Amino acid sequence: MNVLEKIFNDFISFSNINVTVENPNERHISSWYDQNAKNPEAIAFIKNYKFPEEFKNYSIDPNYSAIMNFFFANPYCFGKIKNFSTFCVLFSTDPEKFIEIFEDKKEEIFDIVNIECNFTNLCSFSNIDISQYSPKVQKFYDEYILAPMLKHIEQLALKKQPLNIENFALLISKIVACKVPDEIVEKYFPIFKLAIEQLVNINLDRLIEESNEDFFIKYPELIIILFKNNLGYLNEYRCKEIKKLIIKLPKKVIDFVEEEYNKLKFKNKSFFYFFSILMGNPNLSYKEHPKVYKRSLLDLVAERSSVYPDTLINVPEEAVEIFTPEDAYQIIIQAENLQGFFINLPIEKFAEKASAYVFVNPNVLEDLRAKRIRKDFMTTANPKRKACVCPMKKYIRSLGRLHQNMCLSRKSRKE
Repeated sequence: MNVLEKIFNDFISFSNINVTVENPNERHISSWYDQNAKNPEAIAFIKNYKFPEEFKNYSIDPNYSAIMNFFFANPYCFGKIKNFSTFCVLFSTDPEKFIEIFEDKKEEIFDIVNIECNFTNLCSFSNIDISQYSPKVQKFYDEYILAPMLKHIEQLALKKQPLNIENFALLISKIVACKVPDEIVEKYFPIFKLAIEQLVNINLDRLIEESNEDFFIKYPELIIILFKNNLGYLNEYRCKEIKKLIIKLPKKVIDFVEEEYNKLKFKNKSFFYFFSILMGNPNLSYKEHPKVYKRSLLDLVAERSSVYPDTLINVPEEAVEIFTPEDAYQIIIQAENLQGFFINLPIEKFAEKASAYVFVNPNVLEDLRAKRIRKDFMTTANPKRKACVCPMKKYIRSLGRLHQNMCLSRKSRKE
């Protein structure tokens, strides 16, 4: 009788099951663990069971619930641990106790040399706040869990082999969820940079998710690399899928867009949605990012825009200076449905700036007349619109004065 047959028969005998299995293997023992994972009597049985020495030549990989419940009752219960996922699950279950067992029985039950890193079922690992543990636990996590995964990614990148984006995104999400200290993460920044440089022409929302966007915001250099390699994503409607990220982009990323505005062809109309959304970013400054600010406001008020900010955007009067008279005219003409609702424009200043454009283009007077707001707007019962009466009155008065002044100017020129 071989060792697996003996162990399996002992397990069956404990369970009082009348069953006969010829040549039982690791899978049969694993199945017994799975079936008894929540059985206190089975756990007590394993706690007192003496596994034969030869059992170390085998490796049992049951489900996670069985792994967590049986291992800490008897660390010898799975034979030699070779599965990286099992190793990680055990660590996340009770880091301090696991490290204690690891240090005491490292050679007996862990095959560290042959544990091959993989990302299988990475989402099943429990999220634990690493920052709250001792330096000893943090060092163990760094050396035996994080480092192997990132080294695996580095090897793929160096060999130009395809990287599973979903797994990479999940790993970053785990780093965020586990609150891994910055000093540990930043040791591997060159690996993150190398891996992200390989990601070309991808859908950015496959990598940047709500669960890991804080990581990218903390390290804007990685966002800049992604933008450089994936401009095709930003110039399409799909950039709406990362709207929250665009609104949170760090100043360093907006600085990059401002500096590269012409070189990377950001001025192309195809980036319409990106700039429309970016107008809601509090890090956007008309002083430091005049090209980007100007483009963002013009795109936001454009008639074809379907991107609306979540909070009211206040445009300071001083910002009017970066716009041309034609820009100012387009803004006051197109801001009709946004003013007071989504954006607070210094309409009088824009109207003053736009007068120079209207003066040399008298044909636009009809557009001004057509944009006069209907009287019923002021008497509607919609509470949201009532809240916007004051800014809208300013909007109406400004359009009216601009129209009146231009008519008078036109009349005087005729005389």
